[in-house]
Formats: sequence, structure tokens, C-alpha cells
Amino acid sequence: MRLVIPTVAFAAGLLARATSVSSQTFASNDPVIQRIWVEGKDKSQLYPLAQALLDSIGPRLTGSTEQEQANDWALAFYRKLGIPVRTEQYGTWMVWRRGIAHIDLSAPRIRPLDGMLSTWSPGTNGTVEGPVVLFPKIDSTAAFEAWLPQVRGKFLLLSFPWPSCRPDTNWQEFATPESFERMRKDRADAFDAWYTGRLRKSGLRGPALVRRLAEASARDRDLTSATAGTAGMGRTQDQHHHRRKDPGSGPRL
Repeated sequence: MRLVIPTVAFAAGLLARATSVSSQTFASNDPVIQRIWVEGKDKSQLYPLAQALLDSIGPRLTGSTEQEQANDWALAFYRKLGIPVRTEQYGTWMVWRRGIAHIDLSAPRIRPLDGMLSTWSPGTNGTVEGPVVLFPKIDSTAAFEAWLPQVRGKFLLLSFPWPSCRPDTNWQEFATPESFERMRKDRADAFDAWYTGRLRKSGLRGPALVRRLAEASARDRDLTSATAGTAGMGRTQDQHHHRRKDPGSGPRL
């Protein structure tokens, strides 16, 4: 399915009206400067504009319903100000909308997991279940292609398994400066090793890698989208750090 989404032809200065003003005072008797100061300091529209666009409408993926809502909102806003505005077609885009996704660890124990589908992920047409595997250590594109048949029917974890769920602010508060810096270095080295020693060795990146995995019938999902150094980073750590109790066991989703 394809949907043509018109983009809004309007000036890039939409939020320029909402720009915050420094708290310093002006030693100027120029009435123009004074009016600019009052407009920016006392009549800023930053919060109402940001609330409507960033909170109520939210992320606006190209070709999404939210992008169309943002276009309509911008049109209405400019027309309310008496500014002529129109929409113009710019390209033809694939339609994708993030639906409801529920993820559960079913083995070795039952536990609900927090996760979010990666953008442009295909649907599942209902509940699916399968074993979980990590992206392997490989040394070439040929090794990646040779490994691909093993991923059929499995959930493939692509993201780096963060070594700690504690935010950096918590480390700084309770750790010594030496241990904090050592943790950051070890984490950065492990992060680099994960991507350079695994994903990038496949010879593919981004959408191209996802498409190749889909062709191999991998149930690939990126379940660890949180950023290192922030609270909430460890929401789905169990699936990454689960240690097998015996050679034949492993996590299942």
C-alpha cells in the first residue's frame, strides 16, 4: 500500500516565534529592542507549540498518520495567524505505523518484557514464538551468508547488550572517579567490538541488513532501543544476559 503525503510549504521559521530569550536585561531605550524583549520573554509560544507538535502529535515518520496530522496542524496554525499557506505533493512514500507489540519471555521462566518494534518492521499476523539468538561473531561477508540459514524462525537480537542498567548519574554518585572512568572505557570498547566485530562484518548496514535477515526468515527485532547512560536502559536486559543452564536450553520469546 502506498500513500501520497503532501508536505507543507511554509517558512522554516515556525518555531522561531517560540525561541526562548536570555534572562539578561537590556540597557537600551530603543522601543524596538524593548518590544522584542517583551515578546520573547513574556509572550513566548514555545510551550504550547512544542506541546501540540512534540507531545500530542509526537514522532512524525515519513509517510505516517502522524506526519499527516502535523501537516494539518501547521496549516491550521498559519491560517489562524492570517498567513496564506498551502500543501504541495513531495514524493510518494510507503505507509508504516507502529502498532501494538507485546513481548514475553516464555523460557526459562515467564516474564513480560518491554520492547518496541524497529521502524519498518513487518507484522507477525498474530502471536509467534521462537528461540532467541545473538548476532554471531563473524569475520567476513561469506561467513555471514554461511550462518544465515541458522537464523530461520528465530528472534535475532541485533543491539549491543549493555553491561549495566544503571544510569551514568548513578555511577558518578556512588562510584569512585577511577571506577566510573574504567566502566565508561570498558563499555565503549565493548560497544565498538560488538558493531565492528559482528554487525559490520556482514558487509550490510541499516535497512539492507534488515532486508537480508527478512529474506532468511529471521524474526529480527531490536528490543533494546534505550540509550546508554540514561535511566531505563536495562528494561530488556534479561534476554541478553540470560546464561544457559545446560547446552540445550536457551531463552524463548
